[in-house]
Amino acid sequence: METTQLTTPSKDTYKLKNWKAYNKSLCNGGGLTIWIEDSVLRSWQDIDSTKKVVGEQTYPDSVILCCLILGIQYHQPLRQTTGFVGSLLTLMGKGNYAIPDYSTLCRRQDSLPVNLTKRWEKGENIHIAIDSTGLKVYGEGE
Repeated sequence: METTQLTTPSKDTYKLKNWKAYNKSLCNGGGLTIWIEDSVLRSWQDIDSTKKVVGEQTYPDSVILCCLILGIQYHQPLRQTTGFVGSLLTLMGKGNYAIPDYSTLCRRQDSLPVNLTKRWEKGENIHIAIDSTGLKVYGEGE
């Protein structure tokens, strides 16, 4: 009877020499910066969520994208995303702005053109610029 010895391949070991830089790079991975242009904030301010017309979009795409991106970044379901966005707007001094409800976010998320999940999974730093023309996503170095 033959016996086969199972061996595991040896793991490569690396010796870090600059722990401070390595630690800083880990802390900075997956950063998120959001730049919201004043015109977007003005259009957001002008939204009256009490006047709803059937078949008409109350919120522009830029507002929906802003909410969805924040929800994705912080791994929140849509209901918690609405509360989170409301808290952020309150901290910004814009607590009177209308916030899309979770059903609006759910309905509109599939029709929007930006998909960021692959970039976040890689731990890439992402910069998001929202202006009156829409949303632009920049990766590291762009």
